[in-house]
Amino acid sequence: MSQLDNEFVELSPLEKQTLDQYQLLADQLATLKDEIESVNNEIDLQRAIDSSTKLTTAELSAEERKRTQEDLLGQLRSLESTLSTVGTLFKSSVYKILVNGEGERGLLSETK
Repeated sequence: MSQLDNEFVELSPLEKQTLDQYQLLADQLATLKDEIESVNNEIDLQRAIDSSTKLTTAELSAEERKRTQEDLLGQLRSLESTLSTVGTLFKSSVYKILVNGEGERGLLSETK
C-alpha cells in the first residue's frame, strides 16, 4: 500500500464513499471538458471549411446568426460559472474531509 492508501485506511466508510463520489465527479468533469474542447475544435474546423470554400448559411440572416452566437455564448458562460462553482465546492469538501480526518487522528493520539 502506498502512503496515500494508508491515509485513506483511517477514513470512515462515509468519507471513503464521499471521496469516491468526488473522484467520479472529477472524472466526469474532465470528460465534459474534453467533449467541450472536441465540439470547439469541430466548430473551428467547420468555420475554416466555410471560409475557405466561401460557403455561408443562406437560410440564416446575419442577425439570426448573431443572435444564435449570443445565445450560445450566454449558455457557455452559464456553464463555465456552474463548473467553476462545482470545482470550488469539490475542492473545499475534499479539504474539509482531509482536515477533519487529521483533527480526529490528532485527538485520538492525544487520548492514548
